[in-house]
Amino acid sequence: MKVWHQWGRLEERAPQWENPWAFQWPQDLSEAESFLKALETEISPSLWQRLLMGCLAAALGRSDEPEAQSFVGILERFVRRCDLGLSHHWLQQDQARWALVALPTAQGTGAKIVWALVGSIAGGTTFHLPTWLLNGLDASAWQALQRAHKLIWQKTGRGMAFFPLISPRSTRPFIQGPSWALSAYLGAWQAHRGPQGDRKPYSILATGDVDDQGKIVSVGSVRQKARAAARAGFNVLLCPYGCAEGIKSMGSLHLIEVADLQAAEYFWEISALETSVVWSKHLDRLRSPEEMSAGLYLLDPRIRRWSGFFDAYAQTVTKILQDTKRLERFCESMERLLADAATDVDWMQTLLNPITVTVVRNLADVSPLLSCRLAFLRWTLAVQRGRVDEALAWTECYRNFSWERLAAYPEGIYRIADGLNRRFITEYHSRYRFNPELPRWLTEFRDYLEKTRETQAVVNGLKPAMPSLGKLYGTIAQNYGFCGPKYLDSCIQSVRQAWDAFGAGQVPDLSQEYLRQYHYLIYAHLDAQAPEKAREALEAYLGAPLDSIDPCSLKRYEHAALARFLAETGCVLSGYASWCCRQLGRSLDDHPWQLWLWNMGRWIESKEMKKRAWEQGIQLCWRLGLTARPMALLHAASLYGEGLASADFLEPVVESVLKELEKGCLCKEHFAHLLSKPSWQGVLLDVLEDPARWFPFTYR
Repeated sequence: MKVWHQWGRLEERAPQWENPWAFQWPQDLSEAESFLKALETEISPSLWQRLLMGCLAAALGRSDEPEAQSFVGILERFVRRCDLGLSHHWLQQDQARWALVALPTAQGTGAKIVWALVGSIAGGTTFHLPTWLLNGLDASAWQALQRAHKLIWQKTGRGMAFFPLISPRSTRPFIQGPSWALSAYLGAWQAHRGPQGDRKPYSILATGDVDDQGKIVSVGSVRQKARAAARAGFNVLLCPYGCAEGIKSMGSLHLIEVADLQAAEYFWEISALETSVVWSKHLDRLRSPEEMSAGLYLLDPRIRRWSGFFDAYAQTVTKILQDTKRLERFCESMERLLADAATDVDWMQTLLNPITVTVVRNLADVSPLLSCRLAFLRWTLAVQRGRVDEALAWTECYRNFSWERLAAYPEGIYRIADGLNRRFITEYHSRYRFNPELPRWLTEFRDYLEKTRETQAVVNGLKPAMPSLGKLYGTIAQNYGFCGPKYLDSCIQSVRQAWDAFGAGQVPDLSQEYLRQYHYLIYAHLDAQAPEKAREALEAYLGAPLDSIDPCSLKRYEHAALARFLAETGCVLSGYASWCCRQLGRSLDDHPWQLWLWNMGRWIESKEMKKRAWEQGIQLCWRLGLTARPMALLHAASLYGEGLASADFLEPVVESVLKELEKGCLCKEHFAHLLSKPSWQGVLLDVLEDPARWFPFTYR
């Protein structure tokens, strides 16, 4: 700025120094202060005021950058409220949050980009703006900004501050029309939400008026504003419906028409991170009961980044629940997602959160089958996440369904079978209650399904596939596996019965269910010290010889099986180690990644990688829920055995797990010996000596 002034070009360079994102923090603060002192005495008061506003906007609007605070200290020596026409002190940091927004502004036959500092101010309903700006706004501009302030206050309970970086004038209104209202509202909304670290400065801007109900009202000169935005390098321009004049894009700029503030907030947040116009389809799907019920599985999980997602989603689900046809499609979409092993479990939890016990019970009188399906989805997810208390609550809810009413539906008996299967997993496996003697209520229904299947036999005695029976046999196979190598034959026999019930590999739609049974064989053979048979089952499960496996193509359960095999056989798989090391520190949030991390640490050679894997495994065990938390002892024992962690780190881990076992609903008889140990070291030594005793079969 000092150099431009010396060259006589400071006014000419106003578009640069009035852009807060073009501001570069001074390397030498004392030199910057001396230059500011010189400029204060050498330039006109009007130009000094504008220059100071540019510096101030950069310092406040980019306050999350470490250099900003130091520069604020310099500005405090120059800035007075009266200099800037402010009615409140701009350094009330405990009350104010700030954002920078671009204002596309019509200018003659063209347009330019004006920047503004917009604040969200706690403690009152006052609309803060420079006193000189009141004379610069015509009536429609002033009224539109007031509407924007009223709407943001109604939504956030905070007032709005609005400081456009323009030259103060007082003789006549020079801002005409209401098109700054939408930008001001979105700037205040962004300020209210706080700093978004990955927000791109030139990602998005907006033009439009707003009415008292939050609808976006048409404004003029959109084509000219789009040209100015494209020249400035922006990616998205939000504008009212019908104002884009058929223009979808201009260079790298996309024009998106929005009808209301909810849609504007959505694009304002999402487009700052992802500029693809495909996000408009996700918003349409999210807000339409018809589209979401049929295409829920197409919704991108990243839409959760939008702060308004949860309210919008819950409102649409409420509408879906009022229409049984839509609700049936909604259930189908949910079941499709849950059946896909690649689905993010946290995403499933988010989607199912509006389905409460009360919702399920109220729906039971309208449609017992749909109510049952929703309850089963919540129940299944609770089991998968190791949330035993929640799973037991859904078990009780499911048991309250009338079997007689369900059996009246063609698929009713299969829903009952799935419920009994899930009940067995909840009451036995999820609680570490391993018993080869199956409960009578389970075996009786298994036998009933077998007889039903026999009566459905067609030509040559061929029986149709019965997925519910196949799942039941798979659970039974898993149960025998949990009970140890002594029951290997029973495990193998149950796997074969599951294969048969899944159509013996001849039903393409059930191919994944068929392959999943190999998962149980792998672990059963490893427990029985039969590595060759385990490898044969593993290669059948993965669909290729081990030396040709592409790690990137495997799902999480496949990775878990492969890591366990490598850990227990000493087999070397070239390329897999480097892939595994790259995963450390990344987001691994679902079961069974905690077991993959433990086994990966067992066979990887690097001590540093072992330590990282087992420490990450402990953290994940704790996040996954009650069933997974005791598995933290596997990781802690390995760290202890390798001397990779201190007592200060390990002792709290062991004590926390033991407290969970003491007070929780897991089977205390299973862990009784560990609970009786007088020291945390004794617990880890026992786990280290015989991990299979405490974590049999698929639990390690």
